[in-house]
Amino acid sequence: MRLLKNAFKIICAGLTAVAVLSVLLCAYSITPVHIDNPKGNTDYVWPSGAVWVRMTEGTSWGRFDQNGFNNMKVINNPDILILGSSHMEATYIRQSETVASRLNSMFDGKHQAYNLGVSNHNFYKACQYVPDNLEMYHPKYIVIESSTTYLDPNRVYEAVNHSIYKTQSHSTGIIGTLQKIPFVRLVYQQSETGLIGLFVPGYSSEQIEEPANEPYDQISDAPYDMLFGFLSAQEQKYNAKIIIFYHPPETLHEDGTISFYEADYLRKFTEKAQQYNIAFIDMTKPFEDMYYNEHHLPHGFITGEIGEGHLNRYGHKAIADEVYRVICALGEEQKDAND
Repeated sequence: MRLLKNAFKIICAGLTAVAVLSVLLCAYSITPVHIDNPKGNTDYVWPSGAVWVRMTEGTSWGRFDQNGFNNMKVINNPDILILGSSHMEATYIRQSETVASRLNSMFDGKHQAYNLGVSNHNFYKACQYVPDNLEMYHPKYIVIESSTTYLDPNRVYEAVNHSIYKTQSHSTGIIGTLQKIPFVRLVYQQSETGLIGLFVPGYSSEQIEEPANEPYDQISDAPYDMLFGFLSAQEQKYNAKIIIFYHPPETLHEDGTISFYEADYLRKFTEKAQQYNIAFIDMTKPFEDMYYNEHHLPHGFITGEIGEGHLNRYGHKAIADEVYRVICALGEEQKDAND
């Protein structure tokens, strides 16, 4: 009898704790339960019109568009598509501050940008969905975010063969119901973005670890040729221009200086992009200039660690400026070619 009473007390205490934490989380972190994407151009989407609240990094809130992506409105025939991970999904900043929103303001109707960034869609997975999105939207430009320049042969093979592990949406049944409890949803989300990778072989989170540097002449060309050959073929098939931008992690030193991750993989990536005529933006110099001239870091928030975590509004602005510059230059090249 005593054992049953103790078990009952423990269960009641646990339920009370979950209830209290869930109430507190309503003002701290609200994330809806994602659903399978019926159109198949990403693993999943968010429910149409669903609201989010983020206080974990920065302070932001907003509503997903009718298609389940983070845009102020749906753009049915965009000229520019943005693909990427949670850095591009950008629910940690205001919707008016994202790369897509800034591009729309800068082009002022000349071109329209639409954001398809989704959590857990790293560079490999974004590349995997390039053909699907080109077929669906037929944009003039497709912009892909990357936090790495190292290419793993196995993951590249999966990307070009559309066989990367798909993030499952458990939006129905018992799991779906439990996820609607804010505390349970937060725990599930944390496991989904990291812990599962420890137990599920082949699981692909959006985090890509850069390996230790190796000499340039020892870096294999094979994965770079495979991926850039694949992307180049998509450009030609759909008459679109692919732009990749790389945002390196930064390190802030005690003397106030800043440095960025450097490896020969960046040199290889840059050379192969040029060889296959893929536009490539290395954000290292723009980020460095922004820090020394404007005293802003591209990653991190006041509620988190300095220079750590997701791209902040300054990072998005710097990237939008560079993407705008490149698209304008490509447009002029196209204009000259037609004249």
